Amino acid sequence: MPLNPCPFCSPDEADIVDESQFLFAIRDKYPLAKGHTLIVPKCHVVSFFEMQGPEKAELLELVDRVKS
Repeated sequence: MPLNPCPFCSPDEADIVDESQFLFAIRDKYPLAKGHTLIVPKCHVVSFFEMQGPEKAELLELVDRVKS
């Protein structure tokens, strides 16, 4: 087991509010604003800029879906 396990690698299915092929969305457990939601890639990346084109496009689509 890694020393610092990723808190997003095994999300509770009940916490997922929406998902796509490359990403999933969960509500923040400690939100600073009502409805604050985290959109998490299903594979590890250091930043948004490491994501490939299809992943980035899917992220924006998921943001729109979760927003509504």
